[in-house]
Amino acid sequence: MPGRLLPLLLILPACVSQAVHNSALKELETAKREGAACEERRKQLESELSSELSATKNELEALRKQRAEVDEQFSELTAKLQSMIDAGDLEVYMRRGLIMIGLPSQVLFSSGKAELSERGQKALAKIATVLAEMPERRVQVAGHTDNEPIGEKLKLEWQDNWELSAARALTVTRFLVGKGVKPEALAATGHGEFDPVADNRHTSGRKKNRRIELILVPDLSSLGKAAGAGPKR
Repeated sequence: MPGRLLPLLLILPACVSQAVHNSALKELETAKREGAACEERRKQLESELSSELSATKNELEALRKQRAEVDEQFSELTAKLQSMIDAGDLEVYMRRGLIMIGLPSQVLFSSGKAELSERGQKALAKIATVLAEMPERRVQVAGHTDNEPIGEKLKLEWQDNWELSAARALTVTRFLVGKGVKPEALAATGHGEFDPVADNRHTSGRKKNRRIELILVPDLSSLGKAAGAGPKR
């Protein structure tokens, strides 16, 4: 009996060693596959990061270019309207990152009215000539008032300042169209007293708030392309 056990005892360690070896080989192969997968994922992430960095650089360059164009357009517009600025008929300024032409309501309208005065028509006719030279530029015509409530007599015409500001914006828009500005490039909005530029507690502030703004809408199509944006159909 002891003689029979001896070969088994000699073979058993060899079998155990082979099983351990095979298990180690399997673990090694698994580790290699996992390592290869991790390396592939690392390369993929590096590629994605590189693409995102490239897109960000392109967007920054587009923003710098757009800023330079805005500065140039602001200077050109100011120069073309300088005589009207000096006469106090309008202002050209930047607000919220946008170029705006601001016209005091007293230049354009009588108090509480939406019909253009003679002075207002002359001012807008000159502006229309300038805008006609920028056929691709969209312009938003925005009407604004102070926060003084509509008087009892005026309530027969206007429900509130919002309605008055919208009517004035529409009057200006139609006048510009009549002077050759493309209707497709224009939009009229009324803000009432809800977008002031000065303190309504003071007479001077209320005067500044009663205004029409012609807002030059920037072309952001290049930024949209860089970001892959677009309307869904």
